[in-house]
Amino acid sequence: MNSPAVSNTAALTPDQQATLDALGAALAGARASGDCRALLAAITRARTLLPRLPAPFEPVLAGIEQRIESSALFAEESCSFSLGDLFDSLDTWAARARVRLLESASKAG
Repeated sequence: MNSPAVSNTAALTPDQQATLDALGAALAGARASGDCRALLAAITRARTLLPRLPAPFEPVLAGIEQRIESSALFAEESCSFSLGDLFDSLDTWAARARVRLLESASKAG
């Protein structure tokens, strides 16, 4: 997903960049394999971004995480949601988090 340009001078911290990159890589791996263990670990790491994000980001991430954890317990047929939709939601969350972090960096700079 392409994020709108915020500022040419705004930049994520190396840790923020690494966290979002790890989340993206884990998401791609989960999409390819269906194994969500690395993705759940990356979501846990992504929680470190929450203090720099608006409050609504936390419950959205928690909800996605909870549904991914639940899907690991049940066969896809017995779930009321699809992993593909959850992966799409997480991808959207990450893209929006990146934009917000960049906006915050541009205001601070």
